Amino acid sequence: MPTILVFPQYDNPYLTILSLAPQSQGYTVVSELTLTKLIDRLHSLKNGDTFHLHWTAPICQTATDADAARKNLDTFREATRAALGRGVTVLWTVHNTLPHELTYRELEIELCEFLASTATRVIQLSEKTADVVSETYTLPPDRLVTLPLSSYLGVYPISATRAEAREHFGLDEDAGPVIVFVGQIRPYKGLKTLFDAVEILTKQYPKIALLVAGNTRAEARAELSALFPPSAQVVSQLTFVADEEIQWWFTAADIAVFPYQAILNSSSVFLSATFGRPCIIPDGEPLRSQFEGEAWVTRYPTGGGAGEEAESLARAISASVPHTEATGQAAFRFARAHLPFELSLTYLDLLQSLNRANEVTASGATLATDE
Repeated sequence: MPTILVFPQYDNPYLTILSLAPQSQGYTVVSELTLTKLIDRLHSLKNGDTFHLHWTAPICQTATDADAARKNLDTFREATRAALGRGVTVLWTVHNTLPHELTYRELEIELCEFLASTATRVIQLSEKTADVVSETYTLPPDRLVTLPLSSYLGVYPISATRAEAREHFGLDEDAGPVIVFVGQIRPYKGLKTLFDAVEILTKQYPKIALLVAGNTRAEARAELSALFPPSAQVVSQLTFVADEEIQWWFTAADIAVFPYQAILNSSSVFLSATFGRPCIIPDGEPLRSQFEGEAWVTRYPTGGGAGEEAESLARAISASVPHTEATGQAAFRFARAHLPFELSLTYLDLLQSLNRANEVTASGATLATDE
């Protein structure tokens, strides 16, 4: 059976979900984390195999200087073209317009343009992705496939009750509302806006509590902690959160807030739905179109100053509090309508259709040679 080479292999449940159906049908899934090992593995792929690139940052952005980044890009292009020439299918999933931590911007755009022009298929996670990235590079409409994210039902345990989860964190019995943010903590996550909004809400809700969980750099933890709203009860874990611990954070909360800035897709919103928790996000594309009409997703306007955005978010949280039971149920219905294995089956269908097309092409080439 064919091999699927995944790069980079981060510890990411999304990648695990994708591989379920292909592995059940005999596909071999292998992965690499560094560019050097990727190039070695690419050379071993043969006709009918697939190279699936997800996040592009390890190709250019991990280089020590611009010359090394250029060499990495040239090496990657050469190996990818050679793989395509051997009948390897190349897939690229556009997770971000560009990496959030960007040193070599022009080289990164050049890389994306190369992938857009040569990949067998380009996968977008929402219908508006091509429109959003068009100011930076153009995705090919004839080779563009939409493969939406799924919930994480069945991936993470869901067994704790709200009372148990709140006791787990030592929250006051009458705490509320309880707001949660879970995810990798980076500058583009907009957490200062969330902290300021919660501080504003302490006047209306003296017992408001904030839960913050996610990995961040060790040198940034003290600085981040200093920004926590001083008048609210705050529980934080600024290190990696194990899969079995995720449920505590969401189950203890009333509302999840993801105040992202300049983001293309959000698995965190699907994660919130998995635990039946409504969420609040900034109003902007492509998330606006992706969750249009979903009562459990509230959007707040952005574009003003930092204080204005915090006020907008505070109003959105306040307006959402009375409806959390109903919107939480709507969130869980959404999760059940977007099951992980259905995503994996759709991915398998894509792989199989491309393999069939590849076989037809190879067969035609053989006939032409025989003639």
